[in-house]
Amino acid sequence: MKSIFKAVATVSAFAILSRIIAFFFKIFLSRVLGTSNMGIYQVAISMFSVIVAVCCSGIPLVVSKQTAQYHANINPLAQLNENKTVTASLIICLVFSFIIYSTLLIFSNSLKPLFASEMSMNVLLLLMPALCFFCISSIIRSALWGRKMYAITSILDILEQLLRIGLCIGAIYLFSADNLLITAWTLSLSAAIATLFCIIYYYKKGGRLANPTGHFKPLLATGVPITATKISNNIVTMCISFAIPFLFTAKGLSTEESLAMLGATIGMALPLLCVPNTIVGSLAYIMIPTLSQLSEKKSKAMSIQINSAIKLSIVVACMFVAAFYIIGPEAGEFVFDNKISGPFLQYGAWLIIPIALESIISSMMNAIGLEVKGFINYCIGSAFLFIVCFSFFYQFSLQVFSMALGLSLTICTILDIISIKKATKLELEFIFTLFICIALIFPTIAFTQNVYNLLGLLKNTSMMQFVRLAVTGISSVAFYIGLVCVFELMGITSAFGFSKKRVARKVKIM
Repeated sequence: MKSIFKAVATVSAFAILSRIIAFFFKIFLSRVLGTSNMGIYQVAISMFSVIVAVCCSGIPLVVSKQTAQYHANINPLAQLNENKTVTASLIICLVFSFIIYSTLLIFSNSLKPLFASEMSMNVLLLLMPALCFFCISSIIRSALWGRKMYAITSILDILEQLLRIGLCIGAIYLFSADNLLITAWTLSLSAAIATLFCIIYYYKKGGRLANPTGHFKPLLATGVPITATKISNNIVTMCISFAIPFLFTAKGLSTEESLAMLGATIGMALPLLCVPNTIVGSLAYIMIPTLSQLSEKKSKAMSIQINSAIKLSIVVACMFVAAFYIIGPEAGEFVFDNKISGPFLQYGAWLIIPIALESIISSMMNAIGLEVKGFINYCIGSAFLFIVCFSFFYQFSLQVFSMALGLSLTICTILDIISIKKATKLELEFIFTLFICIALIFPTIAFTQNVYNLLGLLKNTSMMQFVRLAVTGISSVAFYIGLVCVFELMGITSAFGFSKKRVARKVKIM
């Protein structure tokens, strides 16, 4: 368990750095593009994400699982089997990429009327060259991840991000072209350069192309359900990108105002609410090879691993809710220079919990071979999202959207837990942790509000506003951690299921 905690700490450190970089880049884009262009970009990037999911979402996860299994024991054929799996994966993903890219190019003019703005299609076409590069780099990083080379995988990911940001900012200031189009083509260029670094490193670590015969069927059998889930996830995001402007237009807003609502929420506020999920996401990715190496699904070790991961995810998610609830309105305006995103951060703060739980538990479903069931559960949960949204057709608001999204994630998570319990005889120890952690949010909100009010006496300058937001947020998280420690939920031993009494009992037995 110590190795898992160390791996989570390592990956989380890199992930937090990556999120910080992406966060400031998002601020830069929101100011350079504006809310309307951010809405256009969000539609294009949502469609592109669906295409990426079709080509290379499930397969890399299978590569990670199989690589972990190959290297679980000392096996002289481990590297050869890995090379065969990687080769088969590359062929599958690149073939799909070529077919989709060609189809999109041929029918691009026919598809333009489907978008609220035809500019979204132009942006999408500039993003498409990145598709094959994403396929190659994601498969290579997954193979390295399966070998538990977490640090180097994270470094390669950050390198790609830094290249994208550097090229985008440089191009915007050097060229006089449309900033929206520059943002798109620099992503493709940075993906190409980053993929080259991945190939070079993987080759140095023994990676080679090998005869993939016999490895296509296992990859597709396991990868297709995962891909279907990832595609559904991205399709839901894409549909949201169409549904929100449509529903607001039906309510009476103009097309530009509707796209601005989309850009302020999905493009600005929601990614900020997902920042706390960085640590949970790191744990989720680490649990895939870890659980894959456990041969017995219904063992006590499996139940302990799952409960420990969920408990830690609950604690991490809940510690940020109060901070977002109190400083959300001001933080949204300060960060994005936008008055729509701030209120959404406040009444959507509770979404941090279902986002985190869905992330960790869906990863566990994939790790223990419940990919098909996970796909079905996700589809059921997603259906409730649109049922709720369209039930308020003429009264639709961002509050309704936050409620619908939270309900969707909660239903999906509950169904996944039921599936895992049936497959592994999981003991639901984490439920008590969930109730306690949610209860601790309320005194934290009261404390955070008092700190925020006190710091409101500072001068209303940009620097003092930053200080007020930073100190309030840090104080809120620190206060929550203090409460959790009092309830013995946060320490390393208790968070991973080892209380003082249990340790003492083990000492006596030894």
